[in-house]
Amino acid sequence: MLLPGVDMVQARSVAERLCTIVSLTPAMTERGAIQLTVSAGVAERREWMSDFGALVQASDDALLSAKQAGRNRVEYALSPASA
Repeated sequence: MLLPGVDMVQARSVAERLCTIVSLTPAMTERGAIQLTVSAGVAERREWMSDFGALVQASDDALLSAKQAGRNRVEYALSPASA
């Protein structure tokens, strides 16, 4: 999900709300309700990012961290110096 004009604090809030809403809304199937969860990676465009691909990579890396850490999580991209 791209959120142009949204800073990291707002993006975190959106991602965390999405996780909460999805986890509280069972999906109905032919076999009954199932619980869904969301893993999200949040990144903000930084000056050190050479292009759009670097932003996507930072977000993807954060998503992978969220998936590895468990379900229903939001992880945030780090700058290269702190990674």
